[in-house]
Amino acid sequence: MRRQLGRIGETCRRGWMSALGAALLLGGTGSLTAAAQVAPVQVVPAQVASARVARPSIAAQGQAAEDDPLQLFAQMMPAFSSPRCSNCHGGTNPQTDTNHEGGQVDVPLNPSGDMRGGIGATDACLECHTDAPPSWRLAPRNISFVGKDTLPLCRQIRTTNGLDTGDPAALEAFVRHIENDPLIALGFAGQGAIGKDSAFAPITPDPPGITLGQMVTAAQEWTQKGHARCSNKWTGTITYTLSAQEKVQFREAGTDLKVTIDVAENEATATTHYTMHDFTDVATKECQTMVHHTWTADGKGKADFQLIETPSIPAGGPDLSAIPGMPDLSSIPGMPDLTNLLTPPGMPDGTQAHLPPGQVMPTLAPGGLFLLLTLPEATGTHHSETRTLPGCKNVQADEKYTYVKSNLSANPTLDPNDPDHLKGEQTQPSTTGSAVLKWDLRRGN
Repeated sequence: MRRQLGRIGETCRRGWMSALGAALLLGGTGSLTAAAQVAPVQVVPAQVASARVARPSIAAQGQAAEDDPLQLFAQMMPAFSSPRCSNCHGGTNPQTDTNHEGGQVDVPLNPSGDMRGGIGATDACLECHTDAPPSWRLAPRNISFVGKDTLPLCRQIRTTNGLDTGDPAALEAFVRHIENDPLIALGFAGQGAIGKDSAFAPITPDPPGITLGQMVTAAQEWTQKGHARCSNKWTGTITYTLSAQEKVQFREAGTDLKVTIDVAENEATATTHYTMHDFTDVATKECQTMVHHTWTADGKGKADFQLIETPSIPAGGPDLSAIPGMPDLSSIPGMPDLTNLLTPPGMPDGTQAHLPPGQVMPTLAPGGLFLLLTLPEATGTHHSETRTLPGCKNVQADEKYTYVKSNLSANPTLDPNDPDHLKGEQTQPSTTGSAVLKWDLRRGN
């Protein structure tokens, strides 16, 4: 493992040296330091940066099928889609004689057009639904179940019950509502509250496809294991802005890069606008010489979005003795010390300072996240204008330019009070400018 981490460190150094080389190629004239700082993002090939990161698990995707929140919610669908539930939730309207065996019945409505509850409000209903309590009434129209499959119904129930806040009290109240509401219990009895003394009796029970007990268990699993989400995937926006300017004797250069990444259910699309210029002007007796280079590129395409749970290494290194059958490695002559795995050979402290803007090393903290983005290519033009000695002849040229695939990374932090909202930013200043990566993502819907 020590060798492996050493190789990772070497990969990082090779990637940074590639950055310097790319900057030299782009900069044309000028010093090594200036060129590297002006064009820092067009540097790390996607395959190099991706090789740095082990991917033991991906937080942006469900870890196992049984923990997929939508699959957990789907366990309740035999009840939600049953006429015993859907009739009260939008499938029946006695006021208009819609799907109502008792015919048209005038019932009191509230200002929203929904059946009004309260003592006496549903007396006409209780004449036939003789097993129903005085609270018997149709559900409000905004929580209709009719015509909705698993995902839209999941989203509706999540929002109308306040489950999208992650509030434990709301999650518990939802489960208790299913478990204790007398109208829900009558739905699972399967007789529409038609008692023996009703004009419609006797009636053959037609309960939902699962029992009330199974429904309660499914609700508990969805709220506890699935956190009352409808997805483990993320949706939102990520932006990256880099601006660098430098002026030295005879030379002025600058880079501006703006990338907007739109994320929808873990599928990302990046829009890139890139400009860079590198101008050198030197006055001579014969004429004003110059070497001017300008690069522009624009693009839009699919980006690779990954949100990775970083592995945690305890202070002092991993306890290898806890592995069954693992021998005491410290007794082996020449065995290196494994307690300093976080700083492998050849990778000095402060490694982050040697990474290009927009790149960070993953933190190895409990519950840590590592955001890794691979951006698509952008295409444009490299325009050059030169006036050189001898002769002071002006030469202009344009050629196709490709801004190659590159990577961005960050170490976001989840707010434990709002674990479905990931928002933050990472700023990396330098002597010539700054790079700012911002993210605003939500999951669950």
